[in-house]
Amino acid sequence: MSQTQWKKFTKFFDPQSVVPSGPTKSISEDSDKQSGSNIDIAETKFVENYLGLMYRGIPNGKVLVCLGDQVKFTSQAHDFNLYYMSKSRKHPILVTIGLDEADYNRKGLVKIWDISDPQSMKEIVNILLPDTTAMNILCFAMTDDMSRMALGLSTGQIYYITGNIIQGSKSINKKFISNEKKAAITNLFFFVKGNSTFLFYTTAESVGSYLLKEKGETHNLLEEFDGCGHLCADLDEKKERLVVAMTKLNAITVFLPEFKGQTWSIEGQKTILKCVHNQVLVVTVNKNQQQVTIYDIDNKLISFQSNYSQIDHILCEDDGVFILSKNNKKEVIIQKLIEKDTNEKLKILINKNAYDIAYNMARSEGYEESFIAEISKMQGDHYYNKGDFDNAINCYKQTVGFLEASYVIIQFLDASKIEYLTSYLETLHSRHHANNEHTALLLNCYVHLKKTDELAKFLAQSNDDYELFDPKTAIDVCCSVHCYDLALSLASKHKMHTLYVKIRIEEEKKYLEAIYYIETSMSISGFAKIFKEFGQILMKNEPVKTRELVFKTIKSLNLKVGLSTYLPETEKDEKPQKDQDDDDFVLEDMKKKPITVTYYQVLESVMSGLVNHPDILDDLLSDIIKGTPDIENIVYHKLFELYLQQRKPLKENDNSRLISLPKSSGRDLNYYEKKIKDLLEQANNKYDKHHVLMLFKMYDYSDGVVSISHLMDSKQELMFHYIKTNDHGNIWNTCDKYGKEDNDLWVQALTYFCTKDDTKCMQYIEKILQEIEQKDFLTPLIVLKILSKSRNITFGTVKNYLKKQLSKHQQAMKNDQDEYLRNSQNIKQKKEEIYELKTQARKFQFNKCAGCDLKLNLPSVHFMCLHSYHLSCLTDNAHECQHCTEQASRASERKSEYQKQSMNHGTFFKELSANDDRFGTIAKYFGRGLFSNNSKSN
Repeated sequence: MSQTQWKKFTKFFDPQSVVPSGPTKSISEDSDKQSGSNIDIAETKFVENYLGLMYRGIPNGKVLVCLGDQVKFTSQAHDFNLYYMSKSRKHPILVTIGLDEADYNRKGLVKIWDISDPQSMKEIVNILLPDTTAMNILCFAMTDDMSRMALGLSTGQIYYITGNIIQGSKSINKKFISNEKKAAITNLFFFVKGNSTFLFYTTAESVGSYLLKEKGETHNLLEEFDGCGHLCADLDEKKERLVVAMTKLNAITVFLPEFKGQTWSIEGQKTILKCVHNQVLVVTVNKNQQQVTIYDIDNKLISFQSNYSQIDHILCEDDGVFILSKNNKKEVIIQKLIEKDTNEKLKILINKNAYDIAYNMARSEGYEESFIAEISKMQGDHYYNKGDFDNAINCYKQTVGFLEASYVIIQFLDASKIEYLTSYLETLHSRHHANNEHTALLLNCYVHLKKTDELAKFLAQSNDDYELFDPKTAIDVCCSVHCYDLALSLASKHKMHTLYVKIRIEEEKKYLEAIYYIETSMSISGFAKIFKEFGQILMKNEPVKTRELVFKTIKSLNLKVGLSTYLPETEKDEKPQKDQDDDDFVLEDMKKKPITVTYYQVLESVMSGLVNHPDILDDLLSDIIKGTPDIENIVYHKLFELYLQQRKPLKENDNSRLISLPKSSGRDLNYYEKKIKDLLEQANNKYDKHHVLMLFKMYDYSDGVVSISHLMDSKQELMFHYIKTNDHGNIWNTCDKYGKEDNDLWVQALTYFCTKDDTKCMQYIEKILQEIEQKDFLTPLIVLKILSKSRNITFGTVKNYLKKQLSKHQQAMKNDQDEYLRNSQNIKQKKEEIYELKTQARKFQFNKCAGCDLKLNLPSVHFMCLHSYHLSCLTDNAHECQHCTEQASRASERKSEYQKQSMNHGTFFKELSANDDRFGTIAKYFGRGLFSNNSKSN
């Protein structure tokens, strides 16, 4: 994932209020233009914009035409319900999906309307949908030419309509496209590229696309484990990509029709995502507010950011972005964001010295190269004034061909800056913009850098000035005419190690000289690079010397610091050009790109070179482990895999199936199995047990699977293994040994034995039923469902189990009835006491104060709870009994808490979905009175 540090330039959009804030208005102005109903704008479910008018879709089937928040016209699109509404991007066409009285058996209709006249929507055509299709719609897509439509359904299907849709149902084809995971389709987008038409889709758990053809569709699953919700994806037409707000990843990811693209980390729960002129608008939930942020993901900046109380809809049009929201007073606010042009953005960026972003933005917007070079010049001047000559010269290099070279040369004529000047002059020559004076200046620079002799010799061999700086070409020419000594001299001088070794091996066949050169002239970093390419050739022709080189090199590594640690940058190598493979000419005293490899990459190169020599590789890895016992687990993994590779063909006894590794002489199957067992015991906790278990499974090593499962204390892996191998005895032993800790083992064993036709399995089934009955961790229905898979089970086998279960449930029912009677009697008694308090007088006969326990004297206070006090004993509150106040306060607080919970619907639904006993959860809330009329009013 790309962890982007977003830079904020939030003044790239100017917010403007379309209409003044005011209370939401209802349809009540013109009875001739409106239906006269009291439909509130707040009920709007869908909003589309056309020529400055807002088309608002109401769930009851009406479409309101509004200017700002003023309703101007009303149309009844559907008689009963409006399930979806969308507008064509390029035509005055509105598409509605809803339910009409005329529908057959209340099936839905797709209606296409002409909205060129806002006063009267004209129906062009309607399409009848299959049963429940309209009611299950979650999203909709349509091509610009109106030849294809797609309805995304909550059932996981896509209803696809193609043909001349404007002509009606006789000229179209309709069918369902089923999603394999059957997850609800949350977003749909058509994408046309050349002669191919794709249909992007998203679900809550996946992202994919269909290549639409005349004979069918080709499905391409782009993301299998993550997706997004409705309105959390949009199509960026200019960049030809789909932008998705991934739910689990909590990031923004782009998708192309055939593969997944880059990802940007953006925190927060995302509710809406829209593409705005190559930028991405994201609505996130921030505490009790919603935040609108516009990201320029290509230039890594934030163009706009603002908070809103409640965002209802967002419309992205060519002239701006419309944000329909409500403030805390539920007043309608329509805000329009107008994007500044690119010139104004570039001025802002340049004024803030954000030249890199300005450079990328100008290039992405297709500005002329001369303008882009001017930005690079300003950036170079900025770095030069700060004394950052490295970045300054890199910026000036980008101006070659547009900026006069003398402007840069004059600034770097000082002797202390000669390296930067040399670098710039080399760029001039490589891009064919140098003249003779520039070449003369470059030669003087080489003289100051003490490279004149080498350069003079090379100049004498070339007639083309632009080849003077490419020794690889000279080396290739020398090799073509068999001048290998000269080629080796050039390669050695310019540290072209790959070319040097290649000449020695492929051309001269002098393998010992190549090994000597590697050993004496190269660092470990260079050795890793070369041995990966030529190691197998050297092992084949000089195995003894090559083995000594490998062991000597590995012993020189400080493996205790970790395999992922980079080696010291002791050697500089050439950075390849576009037309070169690995080497290029750069002078020794100039900055070069270092070879930076890890210790593991060195080991990987060695192992690839020894792939055809398992004995040597075994000795090497064993030697590494002995020398560094705390080595990282990757070495142990490779050694395990090596033993398993050698063991497999020995077990199969089939020479034709060897895995490119020759059989080691004198080593049989027992040898390698003993090696594996010893390594398991000696290297405990020094390797990844899950990885080793995967290797044992891949190479079908049963004993290893059992051993590693015991080491991991993985009961499930043991059970899976014994089930796979049909080992009945060990299946029962595993349950008997570990079943007290893991009840799932009994369920797996019972399921397994019930799928077998072997009558010997009946004894295990009876034992397992006894265990299930004793522990009571499965319901009888689940047990019967599992038992139904067996053909050999009779009623007599489960008779005792069923009788005991029925008896237990009957006793539970009796206990519930007794408790119900007791509670009913208590409720009746309490109601009688309440009635007596309301209708009859109470006699207070206590002669002692409940507070001080002294004889009761006047003045005294009597409470209905039959406690009496001296007036002087009621110090805190003369209106409450001190004995009963605490209990009453707790009851009042509990009631208040329950009433607050009744207003938090999210907590109720969360608890309902998390609890398996949903009836019990609802009953608990009923018992607290949370669904009563009083709680609703509160």
